[in-house]
Amino acid sequence: MYYRIHVHYASPTTGQPVGVFAAMHHLKRAGRLTVEEEALFTTINNWFKQCLPNPPFYQDGNSIGAVTWFKETALDMMRELEPLIAILRKYGVQVSVAEHQEPGRVIYEDDYQVGVIEDIMAEMP
Repeated sequence: MYYRIHVHYASPTTGQPVGVFAAMHHLKRAGRLTVEEEALFTTINNWFKQCLPNPPFYQDGNSIGAVTWFKETALDMMRELEPLIAILRKYGVQVSVAEHQEPGRVIYEDDYQVGVIEDIMAEMP
């Protein structure tokens, strides 16, 4: 099983629902986060940068429109996102967790995640 934590608006790059980190960056750029929330986001974001490999398709701004899904083996890693999910919800951003056995055509894989194109999320309302 694969899991994607996403918000309820789409990325212009992928056409797919935006993930937690992109949504947090949107709040940060809009100046909506408190100093404490921004510091917490920075801490969690830095932890993920150290612990979660960065798929190569992000190096060019994701021109192929791929999205990442956590593997079932990364549930502990997903729990690290709970403080960010709470912040998003505080600002009225709807957050959901999608799960699927075949989230799309896998073009990237590491120990924690897969990157897919032709994502199943495109078929979800």
